[in-house]
Amino acid sequence: MRTALTSVALGAALTLAAGAAKATWVQWTGPGATGNWYRLVEDGASRWTVARARAQTEFGGDLATITSADEQRFITSALFGGSQPDETLRGSWWLGGTDAASEGAWTWVTGEPWSFTNWGESQPDNNTNPPFGDANGEDYLQLVWRTDPTSTLLGGWNDVRETGYLASDPSFETLPNLWLRGFIVERTSDPRPRPEPVPAPPALPLFAAALLGLAAVRLRRA
Repeated sequence: MRTALTSVALGAALTLAAGAAKATWVQWTGPGATGNWYRLVEDGASRWTVARARAQTEFGGDLATITSADEQRFITSALFGGSQPDETLRGSWWLGGTDAASEGAWTWVTGEPWSFTNWGESQPDNNTNPPFGDANGEDYLQLVWRTDPTSTLLGGWNDVRETGYLASDPSFETLPNLWLRGFIVERTSDPRPRPEPVPAPPALPLFAAALLGLAAVRLRRA
């Protein structure tokens, strides 16, 4: 089993600075890493299905899946500040997990094995009681980021209804840990734009050849 030291010291090499994680892609590299790219998208209004559509169409990826303790540590360290939590990111963030198809049978949107979990205390509970749940229960996955961590693996998971818990809802006024803040995107390819090579103008090679010819004539006359 890989240790926390492995995941942080070797597996959490960042291609871009984590200090600007709100609008920055970071890549997980090193032994055992996915090589994938991750970023936060702040969006305090989009339900899970809308957030997933945005992750796919606007960001070229999908909602993030966390399939190991190392990946959990990387995400919380690179995107949220790890042991020195970023207070401005406090709240809940959509992940790509759901049991909407069959209650209790959690799956990742990518089809990866559901073998690792980081549920918060007493979760998942499929709460059907208002204001937390409704008749459909809680079928969608969030990572809850808070500045008072109580777990060795920060960023505990919570099952929640599709709309999430909005900061504007008076029912959750005193529960900022649950306020919907946005979603986490994961993609397999490099998202950074790469400049295309600029081809030489068509006439440039001919012009260069003419100059060389003129120089040769002058040398012969000299």
